[in-house]
Amino acid sequence: MAHFGSPKQPNKVLITAFKRGMAATLALARDRAMGAARPLYYGDHRVKGMAKIWDEAKNAYRETLDLDKQRRSASYRQSFSPDQLEELDRKVLPDSRLLLKAENNIRRNFYRIMLKTAVKYGNKETKRVKRGEGPQGYLNLLWDYAGSRIRDVCKARYFFPPPTELKLADGSEGVGYPALGGQSAYLLNHDNLPELDFGDMIRSHLVELARQCMKYNVPLRPAKRYIDQLLNRLLPFLDYVYSGRKSGRSNFVREGTEELRDVVDRISILYGMRNGRAPSITSMVAVDTEVTLSDADAPVVEEYPDDLTEPQFEHTPQTPEESIIASDTSVEEDFEQSKNQDFFATLVGRAEEEGVDEWSDALDTLKQLLDDGILDEEDAAQILKQAQEESRRIGSAFHDFVSKGFPSPFVMSAVVHHGDEMVQDRSGLLIVSELSVAGGKGRVDLTVFRRKLLPSVDATQPKVIYEPCMVVEIKTKSAFEIDIYGVRSKSEKEKNIVSEFLLERRRITDKEWADIRASISPGSVKQIELYREAMLNEYQRVGWIDPSPPNELIKAVVLVDSKETWSAARDALHALIVEGYEMVMNNGISTGDILQVSENGSPLRLAMHMVSDSCSAIEVKPPAKR
Repeated sequence: MAHFGSPKQPNKVLITAFKRGMAATLALARDRAMGAARPLYYGDHRVKGMAKIWDEAKNAYRETLDLDKQRRSASYRQSFSPDQLEELDRKVLPDSRLLLKAENNIRRNFYRIMLKTAVKYGNKETKRVKRGEGPQGYLNLLWDYAGSRIRDVCKARYFFPPPTELKLADGSEGVGYPALGGQSAYLLNHDNLPELDFGDMIRSHLVELARQCMKYNVPLRPAKRYIDQLLNRLLPFLDYVYSGRKSGRSNFVREGTEELRDVVDRISILYGMRNGRAPSITSMVAVDTEVTLSDADAPVVEEYPDDLTEPQFEHTPQTPEESIIASDTSVEEDFEQSKNQDFFATLVGRAEEEGVDEWSDALDTLKQLLDDGILDEEDAAQILKQAQEESRRIGSAFHDFVSKGFPSPFVMSAVVHHGDEMVQDRSGLLIVSELSVAGGKGRVDLTVFRRKLLPSVDATQPKVIYEPCMVVEIKTKSAFEIDIYGVRSKSEKEKNIVSEFLLERRRITDKEWADIRASISPGSVKQIELYREAMLNEYQRVGWIDPSPPNELIKAVVLVDSKETWSAARDALHALIVEGYEMVMNNGISTGDILQVSENGSPLRLAMHMVSDSCSAIEVKPPAKR
């Protein structure tokens, strides 16, 4: 594309791109709104569909166009007083904000259509989840990637003048571009990033391509390449709008969809024998709960300094008695309990056992609410759902925080054949995070590799490889306090008191922590066993030169209180894993034992539960000093 400089009327360029993007989104949605997804486009008695949302916004916008044309005529202005004319001229006309306000609802419905129509291909996600908001599945991962590529390409290819702060005549404020060239002011959806607003014109095509990749079970890496390919094909349509019709291709709605169809045809040729997304490793096991609910007082969170001394480890052998008293609840079990109000009964029982005088009035009120039926099983289910979602969000953030402290190679072959380039010490061990296995169907939280020398047949320098010896899964545990409020509804027909629940995360108590670390759920055991099997199979493939590959791996689950100081937990984690490996090699720890971290004499809520201690012993040769 020839460089034309920043557009002289950026508001006009962005409004044009917005209209074409909405037209393409509606066209794609219309062709795919079938079955359960049909009301999301056409609407019904419960849902205002995309078509109606857009028609209402478009009609309101046309009224402002007509009013703007009318107010400019001399005959019309003669019928108004000077004050009325001044008031009329202050109105922002034509008002494109009427269209922009409809965009969020339209795009939300579009994503829901994509998710619903992908269920038959294996999709289990129900909403758009961005990175950092919680666990992501196949579609959300690809949608995040598509968004990042739009951002990178558009910021490098298209240049807009700096947006300004606008205070419009009706009193509203925002960041964007003032009215120019007969077009209204444009308020940015992405603050200070007009390139992202501009790139949204082609976003829906990439969203649909991700759904097609799921349909044909395209692995993540080639799926990303197809997204890049379609993005490059759609750039000429952006060029056409950006250059003011001086360069690029027109007719985006029809020809852009043809480009999408051509890429999908190429996918179907290569992957047409597959239909639907293969299940991930994690989906093969029940979801392990990461929620502990209690009404106990929240202890003060201990802060640990950054300059911590060498951590100490407390080795606790597992006993039959500990196994019996260990608690291992799941979300499904808690949910079933909530249906007969055992959940609230448990809360009351625990509070009465504590015997805190300050709680007596609150307990009496809670009991009365239960007796009157104001709090019921639906409220219990809502509390558990809210706690589960918050716990998952925190757990995802903690995993991201921890993974940044370790190398994260994309494939195992990079570790096996180039491990010396990643090591940061001379221990001969290398810990990597988020390693992909089983063709991208799963990612192991942490994997330990050890340095291994393969003898050379011609007496030359031995070959250095790194073989896996240990897989580690991290399970965050979160405890919450619950505050229950009654909020008066705004309904005019009846005066209802609606329950509102506020959860505040707290540190796990000593008793709760003892129960948590004493046992792990069967789902966690099954999950790490599947990862072990996938890891060994992957090593057989990439480490084929190894004449004596491992046939077993050490398996461990790390438990951590999410209220613990994250930097302290991350710093102690490396030493905890190395200590666990060395104790297994020295027969100092066995299956079921627990390794607890203590820092500066104070125990961290960080422990490692040994699931399996089977691993062949080899002499680990550390790398030479650099």
